[in-house]
Amino acid sequence: MKSTIVTIIVGLSFIWCGLVGGSSFIETPLKFKAPDVTLKIGVGIGMLVFKTINKIEIGMALAITGLLIFGKFKTLSQVTYITFGLVLSLLILQSVWLLPSLHNTAKAFVTNQSYTPNYLHHKLFVMAEICKVLFLIFFAINFLLKHLNNI
Repeated sequence: MKSTIVTIIVGLSFIWCGLVGGSSFIETPLKFKAPDVTLKIGVGIGMLVFKTINKIEIGMALAITGLLIFGKFKTLSQVTYITFGLVLSLLILQSVWLLPSLHNTAKAFVTNQSYTPNYLHHKLFVMAEICKVLFLIFFAINFLLKHLNNI
């Protein structure tokens, strides 16, 4: 049973990495290079994509957290828990502050309302995405190595 939980936690962590990496670092920049995609259309698509992905990320975070609690992993190091805590902290920061701020700016842009671009929030969001992916990879590998003998 524990080996199944370990496999699911590691799998979800890497799927989460792929989701964030694919959307933030591949899809987002490429959509603006597609023929006939205007800046407004690209921003509108981005609003929808990032809102949806954020909900999926929250679901994955809840699933991994629940599995960590349910699995009662006594052999995990503090580094493993701290690393996952950092992932959760970044997700919360993005969900309650950065995404709403960026969404409001994007919505104003798309609907031709007055707005002030918030480059700082955009840069912070990108840095949070990079850190989140790196922390998830570290967490998943560390977690797997701690339980490799039990799988």
